[in-house]
Amino acid sequence: AAATLRERRRLDAGDIAILMNISPEFASPIGTRSFAQIAKSTVVSSLADGILVSGPMAGAGPDTAVLREVREAVDAVDPEVPVILNTGARAETIAEMLTIADGCIVGSSLKVDGHTWNRVDPDRARRFVDAARRAPVGARRGCGCARRRGRSRRWGRSWYWWVWALQWPATGRTGPGPV
Repeated sequence: AAATLRERRRLDAGDIAILMNISPEFASPIGTRSFAQIAKSTVVSSLADGILVSGPMAGAGPDTAVLREVREAVDAVDPEVPVILNTGARAETIAEMLTIADGCIVGSSLKVDGHTWNRVDPDRARRFVDAARRAPVGARRGCGCARRRGRSRRWGRSWYWWVWALQWPATGRTGPGPV
């Protein structure tokens, strides 16, 4: 983490968030600490700007109890650090997940037949966004402003770029621009 933080400072890129995945979907922990303990340590020791929580593989979400434990652990040390669902965001469950997580990274569930390497299915994407918008009023949203160590970071803009990144291969665009 130290090398990453130094590189961000060298590049004068303080407006770029460093999101740390505490439960990578293609790895197994070799230690005995819980994901909540790892999240807490990552926020304190590695100065994460956001915590990513994954399930066992792309398209599979984490256990909601684990997500909730991570949320509580992060809130105990710095409630301004967002907890982000990294895998398993689906139209059928996103409203519930947003009561725990601040936002999500979504891919597989937006793709044709729900397969990671397929192109984005506009109908699936529309259903997902509609479901996320229907999240309960008290649900956490990834579109607020996170204040951390004296600086402000707009999280809403990152949602736009994630959607753009997912749609770009299907649109044939060759560079950044509006979706």
